Amino acid sequence: NALSAYIAPPIYHGYGLAVTILCFTLGKKVVLQRGFDARKACQLVRDHEIEFMNVVPSMLYKMLKVDADALTSLKCIACGGAELSPKLAEETLSRLGNVLYNLYGTSEAGLNFIATPDDLRHDLRTIGKPLRGVRVMILDEYDQPAAAREIGRIHVRNEWSASNRNNQWIDTGDLGYVDGEGYYFLAGRADSMIVSGGENVYPYEVERSLLTHPQIEDAAATAVPDEEFGQRLKVFVVRSHGDGEKLSEEELREWMRQHLARYQMPREIEFVDGLPYTPIGKLDRKRLQTMASK
Repeated sequence: NALSAYIAPPIYHGYGLAVTILCFTLGKKVVLQRGFDARKACQLVRDHEIEFMNVVPSMLYKMLKVDADALTSLKCIACGGAELSPKLAEETLSRLGNVLYNLYGTSEAGLNFIATPDDLRHDLRTIGKPLRGVRVMILDEYDQPAAAREIGRIHVRNEWSASNRNNQWIDTGDLGYVDGEGYYFLAGRADSMIVSGGENVYPYEVERSLLTHPQIEDAAATAVPDEEFGQRLKVFVVRSHGDGEKLSEEELREWMRQHLARYQMPREIEFVDGLPYTPIGKLDRKRLQTMASK
């Protein structure tokens, strides 16, 4: 039988469309649904014995919560379109085995990195290593090559990007770094970095740290004005159900002092029921900034 594929993202979005076309080209059976409903999606995977699934992280999270047992036929989960949290990666690998692949690409440059299950077991935060044919350059704030583990702007060059006909370097607009073993990591959007008290602060790093807290389900950070430091962060936190609902601001600040640098400590913490996301599953930072300004 031909491998069955379930495409969860809308096919009007580049991510969903590209994977759909690829599956058709390979002669695979493709299962689609109008809109996304986690319970219906799990039932589709079970009924059609789906082996390949294409999702964004928020969809995968909801499906695991609704009916993880329905996903046991999956041999490959391609997760992309938004940042994959270490907690979600760990839960997926633990419950479903070595089936999770973390994809990173941009509209301008196409797909450039894939983290395999083995890569994720090496480090749950990685986007893996560049695909064959991809060249990567990370530049610091002075447009010089960044050292290992130094955060800079990610530039890529490949042969398949429609906007790269002249074989020029493409600035992805994303920040990241590479470790000593050649694994790449994201550090958020370049325009999200703030300078607080003379230190570069990356909201993405603070968010990643918060998401490791066992009593936190979701978290986001954004900049707010500060008279002393110029800018500082405000964090929005969604507490986990159960014990997480007892988490207080004082307890969370004490935990942060052990996991964050002093200049990364937020000025404000606000507990919320949920965070704003776009239809494709990316954190809506414009709406987040509006929330912070109120």
